[in-house]
Amino acid sequence: MLGLLGLAAHPLPANGFRIALALALYGILLEGGQAFIPGRDPSLADALANLSGAVLGVAVYGLWNKFWGAVKT
Repeated sequence: MLGLLGLAAHPLPANGFRIALALALYGILLEGGQAFIPGRDPSLADALANLSGAVLGVAVYGLWNKFWGAVKT
């Protein structure tokens, strides 16, 4: 979902890799920030889930544009 939102904000096809990378770094920062919140713990599994969501969202967006035309935002 995060990947789709990122691409909806910046829909240029050439930005796919950069958007996935930025969203992955954002997810890692979110996980790191949890170390400073009482009752929360950073988790490598959650960081990987954030990464996979960003990559999957970018991939789905790219495939959609390839086979069904540009997504209107």
